Amino acid sequence: MQIDFDVRPLYRVTFPIAYGDEVIKAGSLHRLEKCTPETLERLIQRGTIAEVQPPPLFALPGWTRRADKFEDVGITDAMQFLGVDAVQAAELMRVKPATVERWKREVLGWLQAPESRG
Repeated sequence: MQIDFDVRPLYRVTFPIAYGDEVIKAGSLHRLEKCTPETLERLIQRGTIAEVQPPPLFALPGWTRRADKFEDVGITDAMQFLGVDAVQAAELMRVKPATVERWKREVLGWLQAPESRG
């Protein structure tokens, strides 16, 4: 089975930034698809954003079996998993798409920095 996934990078926002009509909070993750490559490079150089270096799926708590199954179709890290089509992944794993969406929220939670309580 072939599973399609989004290969665009994910960035961790280290300082709040204006993005269209919204403000993206520090600590959140975003694909920033509206930004030009030049803008992304400037934001990286300034330390405003950083490209997320995703952990392998097998390193996530409770993911050993899922990681093995996803590895069979070329999905080996958290970033690739977050970009998968939920329906295709659900067919592979023999679960409901809602379960895959729940797994995505779980993985996203592990990747996001906790909000400052200061």
